[in-house]
Amino acid sequence: MVSNNKVICPYCQTAIRVGEENILCSACKMPHHRECWVENGKCTTYGCKGQMKPNLRMAAHRRQTLPPIEITFAETEEKSFKKLFFRYQWVFILGILFLLGLGYYLNHTYLP
Repeated sequence: MVSNNKVICPYCQTAIRVGEENILCSACKMPHHRECWVENGKCTTYGCKGQMKPNLRMAAHRRQTLPPIEITFAETEEKSFKKLFFRYQWVFILGILFLLGLGYYLNHTYLP
């Protein structure tokens, strides 16, 4: 049950705080406090026969996080320039050949 962006335990009717140990029903996905599930012995939804399943989304603070990767600007700048040059070197070669051909054409056309 969700009320005002808070997840409410259907057994005790109190909010389940982020990081608090809780259980999701495997059938109806209703969240419960772990203590409430153990005390009741089953899901509180009428007619539900679901099993208990730990809610990993609510216990996200327990996951191990990786440290951020540090990249210096000099490394990225050098790699990107090399990548651009080698990727577009054929454009440079075609441009130079075009200019040489244009110069040759203009030289023979306009000179007597």
